[in-house]
Amino acid sequence: MAQTASPTRRDASRVPSADPDASPVPEQEPFRWTSPQGLALILKILLAWPIGFHPHEFLLQWSAHVLEGQHFIGITATGDGKSCMFYFALIVMIYYTTNGPSPCGRSWLKNPAAIIVLPVTAIEDDLAPKLNALRLNTIVLNAKTLAAGGRALWECAASATTRLVILSPEILTSARFYALLDGPFGRRVALLCLDEIHLLLTWGVAFRKAFRQIGLLRPRIAGHVQIIALTASLLPGKEVQDVCASLGLRVSELHFERRSNLRGNLVLQRHAMLSALNGPDFPELEWMVTHRLKAICFADTIGRAWRICCYLWSLLPPGRDRELGVRPYHALNPSEYNEDTRRLLSEHDGDVFVATTNALSVGVDIGSVDVVAIWGTPEDVNSIIQQLGRAGRGNDECTALGIIYLPKTGLETALAVVASGKDSDEMTYELASVLTAEDIEAILNKLYNNPPLLDCPCPKCKGRPISGRRHELKDGRAIEALAAEKERTSAADASSVKQKKWRGPTTKAEICLIPSKH
Repeated sequence: MAQTASPTRRDASRVPSADPDASPVPEQEPFRWTSPQGLALILKILLAWPIGFHPHEFLLQWSAHVLEGQHFIGITATGDGKSCMFYFALIVMIYYTTNGPSPCGRSWLKNPAAIIVLPVTAIEDDLAPKLNALRLNTIVLNAKTLAAGGRALWECAASATTRLVILSPEILTSARFYALLDGPFGRRVALLCLDEIHLLLTWGVAFRKAFRQIGLLRPRIAGHVQIIALTASLLPGKEVQDVCASLGLRVSELHFERRSNLRGNLVLQRHAMLSALNGPDFPELEWMVTHRLKAICFADTIGRAWRICCYLWSLLPPGRDRELGVRPYHALNPSEYNEDTRRLLSEHDGDVFVATTNALSVGVDIGSVDVVAIWGTPEDVNSIIQQLGRAGRGNDECTALGIIYLPKTGLETALAVVASGKDSDEMTYELASVLTAEDIEAILNKLYNNPPLLDCPCPKCKGRPISGRRHELKDGRAIEALAAEKERTSAADASSVKQKKWRGPTTKAEICLIPSKH
């Protein structure tokens, strides 16, 4: 009689159960940070750190993709808190260096660190104290700090206790930075964080050549280092492709997230410029000072910003603090003066008017600004998002105002570009379409392919978008002041109002440019 072979140890698991009615054991799904369980675990770790606030839902989701091992590019509105991405994933990595293996099975470096590249020193000055307060030892490397700290600062950066090194693009070309990367610190780097990546397309080409070095940094870092790249303004298509190419990233190896880059509490308007672009009088801006608003006005040159300040200083009544009421902000000012200006914008409860250049247009965390104005034709569509996005931050319960004061020449150029259907040497078609649109918000949403504003369930937002919903908000001081100014000037005798005469609108696009005459 032939013997029946017994199952071996290898195939014993394949033998059917003796009980034919037994239910099969379901296979357990692998752990993923992007799952509800993973997001809950990230939140638990961050709150236990503690970070001192409840994170927005989207930041947990974005951090989860980083923890899954993907390079990440994220776009969201100014003031949404995207700088938290510089340290949320790092905190989780640090947690698992002392609390056992990660539930996803991935192992991280035993003493992880991160590099953050920021475009302007004002962002570095604001961010570093916040990170140090979170028990994340942070070193800032830029021309100012190195002039004060020198060699000792490089030694601090190389220390095993340093978690984050913040640096300006110019430092990327230094021999000491290469030595830092080649040493023990470079082997600890887990994340390379890049802010305001849209500047790779402008500053890196025509202004600050050091921005090109950001793209050359990736070959010098270890292959396991993940890139986190953030901005509020990056147009779909060619701009996204060009940024990826600059960073040496392929679409297949990164996760891309686009949220709406328009703030929910921001009203966008466009006014005809009735006075001369270069002054010396700027009556269109008087109402911001008269009604004691907190305001920022962007001009494309330092000289123009200075002339705006001089004109508004001449209007201040006796006894009103000139330095407190109207201030210039640009690169030629002493750094201490600019720091005082940023502090006034963030902390001062009263009014302050700041005339500035691009120096305040990116990354600077400033408080509740009532109104932001662009004096003259904007440089491009991204600059509109960045500059007007300075308004309404820190006070999502009140509507803020963003205004483009467009000169007649800018309008004529925009109309010609739209009529031709293509870019010109002076202006892109995208910018022209914004400057001639009846609904600025609608055309910006179309150009950026913005999804709808999403509700955030965190305790602060309470189920509404992070920057609020405009129809649920009270009228802001800027809108009330503008309405009062319209009423005042319409009742005044036209001969008493200083303004440049204009022959009047001739097209539908021009008509929509004249909501008021200041």
